[in-house]
Amino acid sequence: DPLALLGLPAEEPEPTFPPAPEPHWFAHYDVQSLLFDWAPRPRGQGGHAEAGSGTPASAQDQTAGSDLLLDAPGFVSELGGEGELGLGGPVSPPVPPALPNAAVSVLEEPQSRTSAYSLEHADLGAGYYRKYFYGKEHQNFFGLDEALGPVAVSLRREEKESSGGGTLHSYRIIVRTTQLRTLRGTISEDALPPGPPRGLSPRKLLEHVAPRLSLTCLRLGSASPKVPRTLLTLDEQVLSFQRKVGVLYCRAGQGSEEEMYNNQEAGPAFMQFLTLLGDVVRLKGFESYRAQLDTKTDSTGTHSLYTTYQDHEIMFHVSTMLPYTPNNQQQLLRKRHIGNDIVTIVFQEPGSKPFCPTTIRSHFQHVFLVVRAHAPCTPHTSYRVAVSRTQDTPAFGPALPPGGGPFPANADFRALLLAKALNGEQAAGHARQFHAMATRTRQQYLHETGLQSMEF
Repeated sequence: DPLALLGLPAEEPEPTFPPAPEPHWFAHYDVQSLLFDWAPRPRGQGGHAEAGSGTPASAQDQTAGSDLLLDAPGFVSELGGEGELGLGGPVSPPVPPALPNAAVSVLEEPQSRTSAYSLEHADLGAGYYRKYFYGKEHQNFFGLDEALGPVAVSLRREEKESSGGGTLHSYRIIVRTTQLRTLRGTISEDALPPGPPRGLSPRKLLEHVAPRLSLTCLRLGSASPKVPRTLLTLDEQVLSFQRKVGVLYCRAGQGSEEEMYNNQEAGPAFMQFLTLLGDVVRLKGFESYRAQLDTKTDSTGTHSLYTTYQDHEIMFHVSTMLPYTPNNQQQLLRKRHIGNDIVTIVFQEPGSKPFCPTTIRSHFQHVFLVVRAHAPCTPHTSYRVAVSRTQDTPAFGPALPPGGGPFPANADFRALLLAKALNGEQAAGHARQFHAMATRTRQQYLHETGLQSMEF
């Protein structure tokens, strides 16, 4: 079981669809390819539910509240000390059944990583088609599998010289289905049944590597350059390096959504925190990632907070920098942006009431990073952090120490918080709502691509 390879509890096999035998000597390109699932999609749904998506929190996830955060139904609290998953040994506390994103990133960290905190569950194999197929001779096949739904398969035969001077051949393979994981990898021709000198036919190759795939449904795609361009877009649409994060300001004695949205100006402690987090930029004429903010007429405020981290651009929707409407409790001009951000940072002054996630009325806000300032605007400023996530959002790192801190106000704390925000958005993609949306979009894209490939 691929999860067992990662030192994690193995999944129970589906009784009606036992796993197909893994072809010998197939080298997966990335860890998420190991988790590719051939199980048929449930009827009436866009795709097969993946491990970790929509899994209710276990009893170990349920924690009591703290002075930063109240426990709430439908949410899981992380107050610090929960620990991180490791490989090759027991983990304490026990691993919950929801598959954490760290499990599929720890084995494939990019070589250029410069931060102490890794970005989890990035699909580092998404560039496989560009690197090994695009612009090179290969074949693309499309079809509508009765069990798997729309599928797109790419095949390429490669050759290279062996150390002994001979020629070695191998096949690169990509299998795309409605599920959000893609099978990518290589198999040596020596590991396959003997074939003619020019190589095995696509049918014989797929019979060995993808025995669950209905080969009768596949049709060779057009030779038009539009076909590989379309597949390139499909594979790389997960490679987004632009993120938006909401920031709410909670003054001393406050705790409700209305109170936070109605804070007209930022206090000194909040400004100190924002300065640590990023750079205040003038919106008019701003040419980098704007996160739906107006950079022409100042209709969404004159300034915002922007930063970069590990090749990502991050624009913050800061409540006190968005337009304030007098005598309007809901502050819709602010909420229309922050309420559509998946991750929200809730900054608390000393003396704030504990944050309760159910006070926020939004279908999109799935992760809340609660930051409490201690001794603000002094040389001894520090912060504590707690996390609240929806019950169907898997756990994500970096792990917090017991008590959630304290963290000194320095660059390392900034890096931890930004990594936590980026990983939180990635993790929320496995929540039921976003997982279903992404699966439907992928199903439609695959179906339309298959139809168009026959028309080009």
